[in-house]
Amino acid sequence: MQLTQLISYVRDLTGVYSTDLLPDALVSRWLTEANNEINRAYDWPWTLGQDSGTIVTGNSTITLTNATSRIKQFVLIQSNGTITQVIDRKGVIQTDEGDDGFFYDITEGGVVTLSKPVTENLTYKITYIKAAVALNATAGSKASLIPDEFDSVLCYRTSLKVLASQSDDSQRTQAYANEFMAMLETMQIVYIIQDDLGPIQIGGEILRLDGRTEGRLNLRYRGI
Repeated sequence: MQLTQLISYVRDLTGVYSTDLLPDALVSRWLTEANNEINRAYDWPWTLGQDSGTIVTGNSTITLTNATSRIKQFVLIQSNGTITQVIDRKGVIQTDEGDDGFFYDITEGGVVTLSKPVTENLTYKITYIKAAVALNATAGSKASLIPDEFDSVLCYRTSLKVLASQSDDSQRTQAYANEFMAMLETMQIVYIIQDDLGPIQIGGEILRLDGRTEGRLNLRYRGI
């Protein structure tokens, strides 16, 4: 939906049509707050970006195409196919023997710096959380990145703000809250749970028998 359609939807839900009581600018601001709130709730596909390329021998920096400091996954791939997971400096646990692996720092502007230069050309793949995107107010353009079938989740969340501002104590408040939560849960099932298996799934059984360990390990790999 376009922004004007979202605003109309909120007015239909709440029955507040007076622009004196509820200016369009205020509804727009609350829709923006709802959009930011929902987008922060989970790592939705539309909030993620991915950069890939080659970092050449002797280099240690990568600049993301999106100015963000929030990396979800970072891997380096050698020419022989070996994949190395790179972690944030804050996640490094230093041992007495030291750590020869890579870790990274990142700036707010999306500049990634490895802990040391690479010694061979490596392919990198970085999945990151994009910087917040405001609602698009351009006429004829979709306002939100949220998929069309779930656009109304913004309106139900915003309608709760409107009803609270009007001191509305009718049953609509609970009904709209239930609808909002149900839609958010459905979105989570569709876009998060089904796609949140990770690149490697490990399972199996371990038993302790007569002082020895007997077990079975199942490993399933999903391409990165």
